[in-house]
Amino acid sequence: MLSSLNADPLTLVSSAKRAAQPTDWLRALAVVPLIVGAYAAYVGATVWTDYFNFDVVRTLDGALAAEVEQLSLFERQSGLQEICGPGVDPSYFEQVAQIIPLLLITLGIEFGFFRATLREPTQRAPTATTVTLMSIGLVCALSTLPWGDDECGQILEAWHEYLAFVVSLQAIFTGLASLVWLLVVNVPDEEGTKAES
Repeated sequence: MLSSLNADPLTLVSSAKRAAQPTDWLRALAVVPLIVGAYAAYVGATVWTDYFNFDVVRTLDGALAAEVEQLSLFERQSGLQEICGPGVDPSYFEQVAQIIPLLLITLGIEFGFFRATLREPTQRAPTATTVTLMSIGLVCALSTLPWGDDECGQILEAWHEYLAFVVSLQAIFTGLASLVWLLVVNVPDEEGTKAES
């Protein structure tokens, strides 16, 4: 990612490179949160595949539905929750739908992230990608809310659950990484950059 912006990746680990190449350092600043978010999406996809029960029964077939209908109301509710439990806890998506807008507002208003990272043309692409990714993550999380996830037929399809989980996880980690990155890293100002170069 850093090379595609014509930035030296070694500026992330070498203070001498940062001092010698302030323009490359400025370009690298906007990409690091995207790298963290991409890694989080990779880990999330692995976790979803390895640890969540994505083969849950999402709709009952006729014979099983007839058996469940014969049970008492209490047994039916507990049985349906056991048979048709979602792979990802629905409260995760509810929390994500609240956290992402908060991150966007914090980055945009409190830190002026979007204004500060648009100093040169090569920073605009990572900034636009960050905002777009966080917006898509919010839409994915919101798209899961109409499902009750408490009985068969009201559970997300496997592809929908997977997509919403992975993209929302990437959006949150990209936003959090952007926030931490802005708190930890000293962003060179435009005048200092021009003076050094």
